[in-house]
Amino acid sequence: MQGLDAIVWEAEAMPNERFGRGGQPMRFTFVSPQAASMLGHPVRRWLREPAFWEGLIHPEDRSRVAALFERIVKECRSATIEYRLLAADGRIVRVRDRISVARGAEGQARLLRGVMVDTPEAKQTEEELRRNAESYRAFVDQSSEGIWCWTTEPPMPVDLSEDEQVDFMYRNSRLTQCNMTNARMYGLDRPEQLIGARLEDLLPRSDPHNDEYLRSLIRSGYRLVDAESHEVDRNGKPKYFLNNLVGIVENGRLVRAWGSQRDITEMRNAEEETRRQKALFQELFERSPSAILVLDTDDLVMQANRGFERLFQYSRDEVVGRHVNDILVPDDQADEASTLSRMALNGETVRKESVRKRKDGSLVTVSMLGYPIHIDGTVEAIYAIYTDITDRVRANDAIRDLASGVSAGTGVAFFRSLAQHLTKTLDVDFAFVGAVANGAPSRFATLAVSERGQMMENLECEVAGSPVEQVIGRELAYYPEDLLEIFPRDQLSARLGVDSFMGVPLFDSEKRPLGVLTVMHRGPIVHEQLTRSVLQIFAIRAAAELERMRSEEQLRHSQKMEAVGRLAGGIAHDFNNLLTAISGYSDLVLARMSIHEPLRRQVEEIRKAGERAASLTRQLLAFSRKQMLQPKVLDLNAVVADMEKLLRRLIGEDIELRTELQPGLARVRADPSQIEQVILNLAVNARDAMPSGGRLLIQTARLDDQGTFPCLQSDLMYGPGSAGASGGWCELADVITAGQFAMLAITDTGAGMDADVYGHLFEPFFTTKEKGKGTGLGLSMVYGIVKQSNGQICVSTEPGRGTTVRICLPTVRAEPEAGFDSAAGTRMAKGTETILLAEDEEVVRRMAKEILESCGYTVLEAADGLDAFSISEKHTGELQLLLTDVVMPGMNGYDLAKRLALVRPQMRVLYVSGYTGDTLIGQDALGPGTAFLQKPFAPDRLTQKVRELLDRC
Repeated sequence: MQGLDAIVWEAEAMPNERFGRGGQPMRFTFVSPQAASMLGHPVRRWLREPAFWEGLIHPEDRSRVAALFERIVKECRSATIEYRLLAADGRIVRVRDRISVARGAEGQARLLRGVMVDTPEAKQTEEELRRNAESYRAFVDQSSEGIWCWTTEPPMPVDLSEDEQVDFMYRNSRLTQCNMTNARMYGLDRPEQLIGARLEDLLPRSDPHNDEYLRSLIRSGYRLVDAESHEVDRNGKPKYFLNNLVGIVENGRLVRAWGSQRDITEMRNAEEETRRQKALFQELFERSPSAILVLDTDDLVMQANRGFERLFQYSRDEVVGRHVNDILVPDDQADEASTLSRMALNGETVRKESVRKRKDGSLVTVSMLGYPIHIDGTVEAIYAIYTDITDRVRANDAIRDLASGVSAGTGVAFFRSLAQHLTKTLDVDFAFVGAVANGAPSRFATLAVSERGQMMENLECEVAGSPVEQVIGRELAYYPEDLLEIFPRDQLSARLGVDSFMGVPLFDSEKRPLGVLTVMHRGPIVHEQLTRSVLQIFAIRAAAELERMRSEEQLRHSQKMEAVGRLAGGIAHDFNNLLTAISGYSDLVLARMSIHEPLRRQVEEIRKAGERAASLTRQLLAFSRKQMLQPKVLDLNAVVADMEKLLRRLIGEDIELRTELQPGLARVRADPSQIEQVILNLAVNARDAMPSGGRLLIQTARLDDQGTFPCLQSDLMYGPGSAGASGGWCELADVITAGQFAMLAITDTGAGMDADVYGHLFEPFFTTKEKGKGTGLGLSMVYGIVKQSNGQICVSTEPGRGTTVRICLPTVRAEPEAGFDSAAGTRMAKGTETILLAEDEEVVRRMAKEILESCGYTVLEAADGLDAFSISEKHTGELQLLLTDVVMPGMNGYDLAKRLALVRPQMRVLYVSGYTGDTLIGQDALGPGTAFLQKPFAPDRLTQKVRELLDRC
């Protein structure tokens, strides 16, 4: 400014003032020294005398200039005006005044700035001003630092208190100028986007640092160097700036502040990340359960953590600066320690298990890890980590002792040996192996109980109210004291008088609980961690042994059932041949007797006895799964609904029957008469279990995505697969997958079953009913029908709590089929065709021949399969039908039919049998042109089947 030949001025706008009577619409706050040299009047008069400048204006120009300045203030418009001024020596000086306006917060004129030049030199001076302004703007715009100016409106009195000044600046200061660099620091594209922002928008008052920043400005006399501010950009993200500030104070008021700033956000973030990483490292260092030392290259301790203090009993102040070998290394380990130190200093990572000493001289087994700390490629320190492995070593020793001491036997012998050695190795009073009791999931049975190596008597206890209840399904349960107070109902703890308990569950391969492995003590368990480790390790072996025992029991059960099934099937085969003759000849005799015949009643009784005997053989065949089923696509809901009236009459009025049938149940494929028989047998059993009345619930459901039944998912399911001391889950839970099976469940509130009854549940001829009240074939028949239908069955029961039987059948995608009308047609069907009859039982063969010949058929009689094949070779005429028993010596009926089909492909085949063995099982074995007739059969049924097969297209 001093180099310019012009008067530079600044004035505060007075919008409410007018020229005249000592007033004017502005008050000068700055006038450059050129005013004195150009006009001869001192500068102070411009600043102190409000009407001085107006008096300098030539009288002829005064009204024009006054009107123009009033308009400039009112409209906030910049303008250029020429007018004349009176110099002190009487000269008239013509000036050109370029005026600009700065707006305030409310948009009105706040400051006027002008440059007066003598008109003869105005053009040159304006050009210089323009060049200077452009140079200044270029400098400001190209600066790598942000340059800004915020203005306080109204100006702030500097005699306010510090708190008042801080509050005043926050509320009344706005950014009025800034360069592009400054705008970009806030994430903006142009300075205009930042201008007008309030100070409190940029400096969040919630950050105490910003209050201190402004206080420092006040305390420094409004000149602050390298002051840090914490601000936010346009997205609200924190920014850190380093500022230089100069405040402009006029007439005791702060009017504005100019400043420059540098963005140090990345530097501060890096410093904060470094600080955080250092704090994190320090936290990890201190909280590590291992003992950690930092050693210099002379093996002197630089740092030690709290883990070191705990393990080695030294405080860190006692070890810092000392040689590590003097503190930790036993005399006989000195050479080893020196070797390890040299390895680390050579840049190697050291791993070693060894012995070190504590402050009290005791030894501890540790795993050591040492690795060098490199700085600029040079080893500057060693990081040494010590982990206490004393318990692990002790546990390994204990495990080795147990492994060598426990019997290599199996079953109960293994569990007895394990319990004995656990008490000795772990120094506890008692150890036992327990299993969930068979058939009663609320009880557990001990398989072996040892007191200090002496075996005790086994017993059964309630699961509920005992620590075993907490163990089942959990990883580990530990009660270090007050066991009897926590579990006052626990029979075993009370009997043994123990105070502490630790147990682990025993799981099978499907992660289902089998039992528990437990130790108990009359005081606190001394070696807690060792005990925990040993139990968890030997639980795997114990669980495997329990599962093996269960599998063996299942195998024995399966083999027993298979053997009984073969026996039952063999009996049924021979018995059915006899019954076929008895029933058949009875029907023939009755057909020839008049209704008044004296002996007719006796023959009818023979016929009824034959029917009852046939019913028993059908039950035996159902159990042995050797009967010939006639499956159809069924709707289980429809089957239950159709039987509901019959069931209500069957169970009596004192039993409430309720059904819950799930809508939209998928179809199944099964023999409808057999499924009805299953429901009837189960309903009868339920009725007999509720002699004083109760409730019977029949449900249907489908599996959800987890493979469970939504309506029954809270139940534990036990069944035939769980026979044996180990207890277990029924096979239903092992094979069913979601969405493939539909369920039929029958639940009663009856007496339930104990473990002994449960173990014989599906065996034929086993019954708990009074003599004459049952054959013991009902449940065995149910079992056989379900298995032969590719289904699964399981029973959950408990004495006094009723029984639930669940049956699951595979689902199919098909519509239900119409059932067979068993009452259709009772007359003998006649014909003239030739039939080859192959039957090894002579009485059945004679009867069948007599029936067929009486109906007009020609019958070629053969004693077995080989005989039938020979007769076929010799017969030159046609054979329309082969009627053959399935099970025959020499050549069975199935092989006979296959051989004859090669030479007589048009011949139809009717298989007849009371027991098919493994020769012909399932409807799928019957091809086109074949059928099956179950023994015993009535004469009319035989002729109907023959006619039906011969007439088939």
